[in-house]
Amino acid sequence: MYAEELECTKCGRTYLLGNYCKCSSCGGILQVVYRWPKGRPFTEDEGMQGIWRYMDRLPVKEKANMVSLGEGSTPLISSVRLSRETGVESLFFKMESANPSGSFKDRGIAVSVSKARELGADTLIVASTGNASASTAAYAARAGMRCVVCVPETTSVAKVSQAMAHGATVVLAEGDFSNAYALALEASEHFGWVNTSTTYLNPYNLEGNKTVAYELLSQLRGSVPDAVVVPVGAGPLLAGIARGFEELKGQGRIHRLPRLVGVQARACSPIFRAFEEKSEAVESWKTSFTTLAKGVGDPLTGYEDDGVMTLRSILASGGSVEALEEEEIRSAAVSLAEKEGIYAEPTASIAAGALSGLKKKGRICTDETVVCLVTGHGLKDFIQGGSRPRTVSSLEDLERAVEGSRRG
Repeated sequence: MYAEELECTKCGRTYLLGNYCKCSSCGGILQVVYRWPKGRPFTEDEGMQGIWRYMDRLPVKEKANMVSLGEGSTPLISSVRLSRETGVESLFFKMESANPSGSFKDRGIAVSVSKARELGADTLIVASTGNASASTAAYAARAGMRCVVCVPETTSVAKVSQAMAHGATVVLAEGDFSNAYALALEASEHFGWVNTSTTYLNPYNLEGNKTVAYELLSQLRGSVPDAVVVPVGAGPLLAGIARGFEELKGQGRIHRLPRLVGVQARACSPIFRAFEEKSEAVESWKTSFTTLAKGVGDPLTGYEDDGVMTLRSILASGGSVEALEEEEIRSAAVSLAEKEGIYAEPTASIAAGALSGLKKKGRICTDETVVCLVTGHGLKDFIQGGSRPRTVSSLEDLERAVEGSRRG
């Protein structure tokens, strides 16, 4: 392991690799700092699976502390129909919904929980809109650790049930995600629990997310995609992918970075608003909202710097931010299922849903290679498309039902 310390991205203060959520001097975001031997090549451990193939790029020292359910090595599949409809000839979907708990969260949570075990922790707490709670609960169960989950009161029943199935203590926080975030942060500071919330609170989480970049380079046979489109709330998945590609470039494995595109729900889109206004500051979303894409419905209240961090990653890559209306989100989920065979929750569909708008604005081009991240499985939260099933009692009834569905 070549991880040496944590460093504040705002004031530069450094810390030992420990249980920290933010800089105690300025409240800034902490990131892991590595010291790789000069000239050391980028290597993979062929004896390991998933994200742990890149263990010397992760902040877990001993293999004995690994907590794994087989996360990572998710499929990259080419588009069958949406590529033609959107005019993007080389379009791929990175199936993060194929991770063990059904979402991309498993990458970062696996690293966070493994580091928590290495630090001797026995209790985890997480604020989540659903997926991070299910993931943390699963990995806590695997590690034999206690798990406390704080979710907004409007969270999908399927996601809450998943966390409870793994033995987590689940509490519903009144209001939106920012309230759950504040409660989990207060509890972690008061009780000394490890906070695995997948904003930027846990510095080890980002390290798991960066393995998406490593895998994409391998799956595209050493070719860098022109654009990677990512659903974003606070945005550590996108920032992690940026970090991964930057590390690859620093090692001389690649010579350019992909453009990173963040996608939000227009109903709650603080990063999109800042991008459109050409502002370096991201302000919290103060208007009440509801959205089908609950996983990105993050107003960033009290942690606006998370949005700034994500926006910087986007701008540094030459990328952009898009926002979808509710009907566009609904249509994206139905289209992925009906036209690509991809069963995804609404939040996971918005990257694909943004393609037409990006193409019209000239932010992606016909001959470019574009990767959309499908971040969560439809079994967690899905918008039903198509017509309602009909009861039939004869072959004639069956034929009428089939013809009716074709016309619909």
